[in-house]
Amino acid sequence: MLSPLRNRFGIPGVISVIALVFAMLGGAYAASSNSGGGKASASAKAKKGPPGPKGATGPAGPAGPAGAAGAKGDAGAKGDTGAAGSSGTNGASAEAVSFAGAEHGCTEGGIEVKSAKPAVFICNGKKGTNGASAEAVSFAGAEHGCAEGGIEVKSAKPAVFVCNGKAGKDGKDGSPWVAGTAPDKVILKGTWAIPYYSAAAGGERIPAAISTGVPIPAGPGFYFAFARGVTFASAEEKEFAELLCPGTAEGPTVNTAFADKELGGAGVVCVYALTATNLTGPGIEPTPTNWGPMNSGGGGVVNFISTAAGIAKGSGSWAIYTK
Repeated sequence: MLSPLRNRFGIPGVISVIALVFAMLGGAYAASSNSGGGKASASAKAKKGPPGPKGATGPAGPAGPAGAAGAKGDAGAKGDTGAAGSSGTNGASAEAVSFAGAEHGCTEGGIEVKSAKPAVFICNGKKGTNGASAEAVSFAGAEHGCAEGGIEVKSAKPAVFVCNGKAGKDGKDGSPWVAGTAPDKVILKGTWAIPYYSAAAGGERIPAAISTGVPIPAGPGFYFAFARGVTFASAEEKEFAELLCPGTAEGPTVNTAFADKELGGAGVVCVYALTATNLTGPGIEPTPTNWGPMNSGGGGVVNFISTAAGIAKGSGSWAIYTK
């Protein structure tokens, strides 16, 4: 019954209406009592008067107890990236000046860093004393623990003695040919080079000088073999050259046993090519066209042969077996 009123007027309104009803009933009861008539009282009691005016809103009731905490909500979406901050101001460049004398707590001068706030002072260290110059004298004989003399360093404190080593034994006498003509049956070695030569045609002789450093003894002649790195005139020549000259450009040598047995006392010139362009050997027979020894100064001239017209060049090593 009270629900429509409560919905329309609220709790305070309902209370006001109830109060008004009780007030009216009380007034009717009072009137009935004063008149003394039972019928009039019954009539007034039965008749419902019009609703009274809306009463004033009552005071707010006390706050109810706090409800239980709700469940934790979901995390919110990530916010937008904030705008970039403004660039900072440029820092000051380092500034430092030196000063001399007793200043800023320094006795020997120093450096003032002016750009620091406050300024910073870096003092120089104190000057050290000058060192003594080295002084050494030599001595001979058995002194200061040295059997063969030595050197005394006087400037050291205490003095230091450096002994000479013991005298070594005399070496064997060298062969006397280094000051004269090379003897028989020795191998001399060296290098050769033809930097550039323009051959007009194939078969042209191209000279290359080699130096032995000492004169070569005159003999019945020299066999010449141009081994490794070139095209040979025949398979026989290639076989002979490689048998007589078994070395390489990095390690030139002569087959001395074969030379002594098969060549009848002739010398051998082995030429090894490290590089060779348009060059070949002139043959293996001992003729003036392929080898010309220079007995007076030491060495000789090797005459190579061009294979065709054009640029000829090469380099390598040689070994000569004297006879």
